[in-house]
Amino acid sequence: MPRSSEDTIAPPWRRAGFLVEEALNGLEGLEKVLLQPFDLVIVDINMPQMDGITFVHTLRSKDLPLSGVPILVTSSEAGVQDMAAARRAGANYYLVKPIKQETLAEYAAIFCGAPR
Repeated sequence: MPRSSEDTIAPPWRRAGFLVEEALNGLEGLEKVLLQPFDLVIVDINMPQMDGITFVHTLRSKDLPLSGVPILVTSSEAGVQDMAAARRAGANYYLVKPIKQETLAEYAAIFCGAPR
């Protein structure tokens, strides 16, 4: 997630007990995912340096234990073609913005359980 979203995205997640790691762009996000384990990855389709579809496809094409981590794709694009592209790339779910924090927390609980 870009740092500009930090005030609206990270604090509620942290207050709920989740450990949150943010990235400035898709490439930095991919590097972080490849360097440490994550229980869930939330990625936006429209990211600088590497879009979300490329991010998901790249992560899923790697022969790594992390390649199975659940991925939620978010976007302001509600088109069926974007949702289909995310699913083909390997996303587990696609959410259209705006997304309530409670909704994200519900999906986090579905994919990885309660916060640690």
